[in-house]
Amino acid sequence: MTDNVASARLLVAVVDDNVDSVERMLGAGVELDVEGRTLRKPYVDPLLHYACLEAGADVARFLLDRGAGHVNARNAKGEAALHVACASGNREAAVLLLFRGADVNLLSQFETTPLSLAADKGDFWLARLLVARGADTRCGIPGPLWRAVSRKELTPGHVAVARLLLEKGAEINESYFSEAAETALRGACRWGFLDAVRFLLTEGATVEPAGTKPLLAPLPDVDAETRAATKHS
Repeated sequence: MTDNVASARLLVAVVDDNVDSVERMLGAGVELDVEGRTLRKPYVDPLLHYACLEAGADVARFLLDRGAGHVNARNAKGEAALHVACASGNREAAVLLLFRGADVNLLSQFETTPLSLAADKGDFWLARLLVARGADTRCGIPGPLWRAVSRKELTPGHVAVARLLLEKGAEINESYFSEAAETALRGACRWGFLDAVRFLLTEGATVEPAGTKPLLAPLPDVDAETRAATKHS
């Protein structure tokens, strides 16, 4: 078996959460660098990242126990394994990584945090876990609140995450992009996300907070009850 084939098979075993196969192949001489990448056919991500893609955390635990990489090792996008676990909804891996010392507020090159990725998925369970472990509800560009509500249809999970974030310190009128002074409400208006507009107005968002430019798009037509909840600065 060539080194490249062995490395490729190792990667498949890692994604499949097959500890026995991973242990056998590493024992047979497939080498890793200090961050857990295969040496003969290096991939963009350390193996620990691949181990968090699917459900389960057996291989992730095995790799950490073996010292095959660091819990906060980053890929080319600046993401750690915790980013991957939260983006894929792998709760078991997220719990493992947090208890092994994962940085809960680590920013990727694209200004994402594990919490903002969990918010994007509307995963209340993960969002609550991350906040309990010290995740900053205002960290990232755009922040977790913007990511939770900026979508055409808000699911119950996204609403629950948004309310959790507001309860834990997220600022509903915070601007995320300096040139446009874009708040979550302004982004929702720009994209025509009516569910998000209704939710944000009901929760107390102001249409034009002090010091911001006029809306980039007209406020979408909403029902009378929601309009009555609008607070102008």
